[in-house]
Amino acid sequence: MKIIDQDRHVFYQILSTIYQTNGIDPKIAEVGVLKGNNAENMYNFLKPKKMFLIDSWSAEKGIETAAAVAHRSWSANYLGDYDWYYGGPIDEQKTYDAIYKEAQSKFLGKDNVEFIRADSLAGFEVLKTNQQTDLDFIYIDANHHYEYVLDDLMFYKQLLKEDIGCFQLNDCCHSEQGVLQNLGVLEAANKFCKINNLFDSLLEP
Repeated sequence: MKIIDQDRHVFYQILSTIYQTNGIDPKIAEVGVLKGNNAENMYNFLKPKKMFLIDSWSAEKGIETAAAVAHRSWSANYLGDYDWYYGGPIDEQKTYDAIYKEAQSKFLGKDNVEFIRADSLAGFEVLKTNQQTDLDFIYIDANHHYEYVLDDLMFYKQLLKEDIGCFQLNDCCHSEQGVLQNLGVLEAANKFCKINNLFDSLLEP
């Protein structure tokens, strides 16, 4: 196992070189797609054989996230504070339907891209049921709260190739804005490494 702290686009370039050098046409997935901007970059850089885009595009999930931190005076107010980012109220389904259409529009005519409109764990079950257990690369960018990120890592690990499979995490850092949003990506990544004894593997000669 290797851990790389790097800008996502630089990382895509590194992966692209690895895949080209080894003659790999990668199968990749993004968990948490939103408008599809990052997915489009992944597609252009990595030139995948197959790409799965998993997101619920659901107001219900947005409301759930907002409710989880509503009691915290020190935390950002999701309802209202982030409407600008989503392009509309995050508690209205029409906002997510518009985002979903925007994401789809970026991949028109690309038959190797499959949209799975489901939350991350339901999306995992779809891939597992369809025997998509040989993914080369998975980008995790769904709910950023600790337990959700840890679940995504633990479940989707089952779909990665053992020899060259790779996770990339969005917002895996500590920041003032992250504190306001109660992000737990970095903490979940550390826990994931401990559970899977990955720190010990880093220490092997």
